Amino acid sequence: MCSSDLFEDVTQQRHTEAENARLAAAINASPDGITSANRDSKFMSWNPGAERLFGYPAKEIIGTTAQGLLPESRRAEFQQLRDRVLSGEIVQGWSTERTRADGRRIHVESSYAPIRDTRGEITGIVGVHRDVSQIKKMLAQIESSEELFRLALNGIPDVFLIYDRDLRLQFVNERGREFFARDNADILGKRDDELLPPDVTDVYTPVLARARDTKSPQSLEVTLMLRGRLVSLLVTYVPMFDEHKEIRQILGLLHDITQRRQTEERLAFMAQYDSLTGLPNRYLLLDRLDAAMQRARRNNTLLGVMLMDIDRFKQINDTRGHATGDILLKQVAERLAGALRATDTIARLGGDEFTLLVENASSVDEITAIADKIKSVFAQPFKTESGEVFTTTSLGITIFPFDDTNRDELIKNADVAMYYAKQERNAWQLYRSRSEEHTSELQ
Repeated sequence: MCSSDLFEDVTQQRHTEAENARLAAAINASPDGITSANRDSKFMSWNPGAERLFGYPAKEIIGTTAQGLLPESRRAEFQQLRDRVLSGEIVQGWSTERTRADGRRIHVESSYAPIRDTRGEITGIVGVHRDVSQIKKMLAQIESSEELFRLALNGIPDVFLIYDRDLRLQFVNERGREFFARDNADILGKRDDELLPPDVTDVYTPVLARARDTKSPQSLEVTLMLRGRLVSLLVTYVPMFDEHKEIRQILGLLHDITQRRQTEERLAFMAQYDSLTGLPNRYLLLDRLDAAMQRARRNNTLLGVMLMDIDRFKQINDTRGHATGDILLKQVAERLAGALRATDTIARLGGDEFTLLVENASSVDEITAIADKIKSVFAQPFKTESGEVFTTTSLGITIFPFDDTNRDELIKNADVAMYYAKQERNAWQLYRSRSEEHTSELQ
């Protein structure tokens, strides 16, 4: 391995380590239990939230299966859920029971999603878990003592509401009064749309109406803007019936899942995007390349796949430092985004290497014209804290379907073409195949 390759490997390793550290900090700070397991159901990670929730230290649980957590009555249910997730399904808000290390059963609300590798293959499952035992217990005590009921519901962290058959509020707990930003006297006897603006109530009240009309529990995750703050809620409504099986009341529970949703979105973003530039990473690029090839086949158009890197990037890193190199990469990403069309894709594969997908082209000349435009964005110096940086780029280009119809081969072709372009620097080179027959000029 040459020294430049070794340097690029070290640089990429540092970026990866920093990205992993940020991800680990977000997971460790979450109040929810966040776990991951491989396809054999053996745990691979177990955050502090999971230690608090289930009572098992990470060092005891990692490498073992979930069998110790599962009550006998829940094992078949878990196997079915596991098979669904391993087939690619995302399961949210699953209400179940688990057994803690001390033998105590707890009610848990869990969400599961598949883990995929860079080839898109499912390698395991990630789960986010929350203890809802207190809420379950409080709901079970509702009919035993009205005073206890009111005290208990005022103590839970969720919005709890009781409606009559006309969907007018009969009871609101303390968090509910905070939700409506009103006192009891201004709330009771009114409908939600009399208390909050339509852009808020239109998001969640259809779920309430559906619970009444279908006489069945309804639940939905919603996101709404509440007094200038974006809030995600798990909204649940449960009808209560009289002796004639007519609806007497409807119980409502609004559970704030904003932090959990932000954690999930952050995890999803970090799985598909480069943390330094915000561009798609290799995994998302391959997904978009597959979709772009399908569109090109359907529309009978050309697809240009370009692989490019920054000339003299190693030298810039050596003389100016890694901070300057990072600033340069960010600015290159911004300039590339400004030079391409909205339908095109830019991705960072690592180090100073970028991939571009140029879609809906009618000729090879149209694609090479964009390559010239990419070269031109390097004409002006890049401004960094250590001063101006002058550099150029080398691009390798391959054309679908002329050069190949296989995704991985197209990327290899572009890499080969870039190798020859780098012999000249500040140049682009077409992969030497049928593309040459369809262009008027090579550079």
